[in-house]
Amino acid sequence: MTDPTNALTNKTDEAPGAPIRVLIAEDQALLRTTLAALLQAEEGMSVVGTAGDGARALALTAELRPDVVLMDIQMPGLSGIEATARICADPALGGTRVLILTMFEVDDYVLGALRAGACGFLLKDADPQSLVDAVRTVHEGQSLLSPRVLARLVARMPSAAAVGASAGRRADGVGALTPRQRKQLERWLEIAERLPLLDGCLLQDTEVELELALESLTVRCRLDAVFRDPGGAWLIVDWKTGRRRGPVDQLSIYVHALAASRGVETDAVRAAYVYVDRDDGLVDELSAADLLPLSEIEDALRAEGRS
Repeated sequence: MTDPTNALTNKTDEAPGAPIRVLIAEDQALLRTTLAALLQAEEGMSVVGTAGDGARALALTAELRPDVVLMDIQMPGLSGIEATARICADPALGGTRVLILTMFEVDDYVLGALRAGACGFLLKDADPQSLVDAVRTVHEGQSLLSPRVLARLVARMPSAAAVGASAGRRADGVGALTPRQRKQLERWLEIAERLPLLDGCLLQDTEVELELALESLTVRCRLDAVFRDPGGAWLIVDWKTGRRRGPVDQLSIYVHALAASRGVETDAVRAAYVYVDRDDGLVDELSAADLLPLSEIEDALRAEGRS
């Protein structure tokens, strides 16, 4: 039986248009195999090796020179953060970018990964397409945080203050980032700060877990960030990375759930996707005309369940 931590291929010279070469470092064998199968099946990607611990990940990265290392944080022996730091500090591995994939969204882990030199941080409960998009994003030279992780860092701005807070008022911990990682985080926050959508808005809460009771089922959802606008209306922001637009019905669920939890009408709640990896901070706001009624949401969910 082949050792799952062995190298799969060893390509050193990539032709133009060559697939993105990915190394997976994950200590759980089943998840490691699943991730490898998912990415290997994706057009334009090639899994060149897998590792079950940080030391093996470091050795294989030096040997194979992958384009992207998908790195778990907690692994036996050498941690993913330490392995990331060593990879990013090696001039010979300047072409390799590290994407952290973990179940932990603790702020110290996020900041530790960024300080180590990681280009992105994605949670393991992300859907498969988000993972694929994340690999492509960091390979293209962009930085990436999962929407929930980004929301946590935004929330660490002092006193959960207005989004218009200056760069000099970042929360403790963010200031400990390296200059390069500070620049990455500043870019995400500055995009949010200059959005007309958020002018004068105050951040109220992040990662809000709600339930929406429909006639025959209950839908659970998590809101990345909830603001209050100057007029007192609620504003839901769903931070997005990658290029794919989210489904309108997801925002509709959020609007109905927050309205019910706050005891207000749906016209007192706005919702929008904000694509934070774009320089223009694309905003895709749900219009009142596009808000789905509860009956249509329930019909759509039933149809998905039968498909």
